[in-house]
Amino acid sequence: MEDELEDRIFYQTYISHMKLLSKFAVGLPLNSSCFSYIWRLIRFYIIKPEVVLLTLFLVIIFMYIQAVEVWSRSLVNKLRLSVSSSIPSKSQKLQYFKVTGDFDKSSWELKEGNVAVFAVQGRRPKMEDRFVVNENINGTGVHLYAVFDGHGGEFAANYARDNLINNLNSRIIELKQLISKGVDKNNINKQTPPSPAVSKKLPSSPPPLEKKPSFKKY
Repeated sequence: MEDELEDRIFYQTYISHMKLLSKFAVGLPLNSSCFSYIWRLIRFYIIKPEVVLLTLFLVIIFMYIQAVEVWSRSLVNKLRLSVSSSIPSKSQKLQYFKVTGDFDKSSWELKEGNVAVFAVQGRRPKMEDRFVVNENINGTGVHLYAVFDGHGGEFAANYARDNLINNLNSRIIELKQLISKGVDKNNINKQTPPSPAVSKKLPSSPPPLEKKPSFKKY
């Protein structure tokens, strides 16, 4: 009996609230000047066919951009790489970039004389492989070929290309000059003798004074 009474009280309360809300909604004066003015503005500016079509067009464009975000990002990266790699380096002949017919792949390629280098970017966001072709360095007759794999990262490959190769070039030129001057190549890497300034003897310090036993006078 108590449960049935509680259910009935809840039901009556709900019915009374709904009746009050329905009376308020039905009795609201919709033909007032304020609501009529707002409705006239909406009908004049928003529910026009051109406004509806423009809104649908913008929504479709937004959905399309969201759908092809990854594809467009990869395309922008490929265009940026092609522009940056079209400028040749000042010290080495490298970074030959070519976009193949298949836009899903990009490659670096060099064919010159008896030298051929080819690298494929694959699924990496950037090309991380580097290669250097230096033929007849400074007229020494020495040819230097180097390939730096990108597994160590782009920074490591660029560091090896920009620093290691320059040091090797200067070292090769120095060795060839020393050999051309008649210096024995077996003695190049030997330790150089100390300079005369270092080998000079310093003035000898005076001998220490002899320590005499102390005495007392009685």
